[in-house]
Amino acid sequence: MINDGDYELIIMIRGEIFIAINGEQIAVKAHDCLLIPPHVKHCGYQGAIAGSTHYWFHFFPNGPVAVNADSNPSAEPIANQILLPQLFHLDDFEKAVLIIRQMLDSANSHHSSYLATDYFTTSVVIELADQFRAQQLRESTQNRLPAQMESLINWIRIHSHEKLSVQRVADEFHLSPLYLTKLFKKYRQTSTIHYINQVKIKEAQELLLTTNQSIKQVAFEMGYQSEKYFMRQFKQFVGVSPLHFKNSNSHTYLNNLEVDPPIPKPEHP
Repeated sequence: MINDGDYELIIMIRGEIFIAINGEQIAVKAHDCLLIPPHVKHCGYQGAIAGSTHYWFHFFPNGPVAVNADSNPSAEPIANQILLPQLFHLDDFEKAVLIIRQMLDSANSHHSSYLATDYFTTSVVIELADQFRAQQLRESTQNRLPAQMESLINWIRIHSHEKLSVQRVADEFHLSPLYLTKLFKKYRQTSTIHYINQVKIKEAQELLLTTNQSIKQVAFEMGYQSEKYFMRQFKQFVGVSPLHFKNSNSHTYLNNLEVDPPIPKPEHP
């Protein structure tokens, strides 16, 4: 297909899809963001991984767009300009999801002005651009964590759906619990158990927003043996209960195999 003036934005929730843009084959994985410009041919070049889901929306810019602009990550951002690559990975996927859900809620509410949806769409694009810029700055300044700390963080994220404790993480890396906590205090300014719960609650937010699982199911999937303890932890980190968080955005449009709605060009500026 070829978009007629509108940009197409795909943000993967889970799984992997395969899209060719002007003949270039791109694999879009979980938490990746793919931007497809208008007037270019794109199509799927192989079947998606089973169970793949993604956010997929189109938007029209309200001003000129520069393509392949030279970017200097250390420079101050230019006013009223947003820089996005064709493909990049979201480091803080849950933060972007919150704004996307607000946009969907506004777009599918009969009581919401189209201006609100436009502003939320702009907010989504700004959030993506901010995350991309932050990645550029980290890479340009070589501000990387020690390899041992990177391994610890990645391991906790991979195993976040399991029952985790400070002792288990320490044993996995042949460290004492005390030394492990010193590492987290130094490089993350928090304790090990606080970081573990922080990762779990972020994953739980994603499940609450993107699945129909109950709060009890989410709690057990994230390795919490007690639903009440999960609810206390959730409110501590998010500020609201899981139920309030889940119900705060109820209007969501989901594409299906039978429905692919037409996208008219907007008449308003």
